[in-house]
Amino acid sequence: MRRVVLSLLLPVVAWLPVPVRAQAPLTLGAAATTVLRVHPTVAAAEAAVARAESGERETRAALLPAVQLDASALRFEEPMVIAPLHGFDPTHPPRFDNTLYQGAASLSYTLFDGGARRARIARADRLTAAAEAGARAAPQALLSQLAQSYLRVLAARELVAAHQARVAAMASERSRAAQTFEQGRAARLVLLPESAIPRVLDQ
Repeated sequence: MRRVVLSLLLPVVAWLPVPVRAQAPLTLGAAATTVLRVHPTVAAAEAAVARAESGERETRAALLPAVQLDASALRFEEPMVIAPLHGFDPTHPPRFDNTLYQGAASLSYTLFDGGARRARIARADRLTAAAEAGARAAPQALLSQLAQSYLRVLAARELVAAHQARVAAMASERSRAAQTFEQGRAARLVLLPESAIPRVLDQ
């Protein structure tokens, strides 16, 4: 339980200015606002949504045609034939040059794959929906844990205050009993703790 309280409340207290911590108690609303801003749970949920959406877009890209372009340039030390040579005609000699440029383009498209792409897209859609649901639930779960921890801290603080008040009352009563004993108006028995009185009476 202490781990939950420390993990949720300590980052909030650490981010608060020193005068605020010293002058005013931390309210639940302020704690909720600060936790939602600094706790990594919400950011991690949003990152999961972004990752799922990226995977979905990548999967849907398989439905589009694929275009590939290639280009190359070669530099020769000596002039080389740079045009297609289908035959040798002395009246039309082939072209020679030191540099050869080549290019190619290809287009491909899958007409039928047995439903594999549709299945992958459906899976990506479900992953995105699950990530979005997790992102919506993350702040709610965080606030629920914060509220429980906050109430436990308040209860513990009230318990400590009540204990301190009881100690102060007992100290005041003991001081009054000591004054009564010193004045000779009470026996020494009033200065003993309750657990020790039966033993004194037995003696």
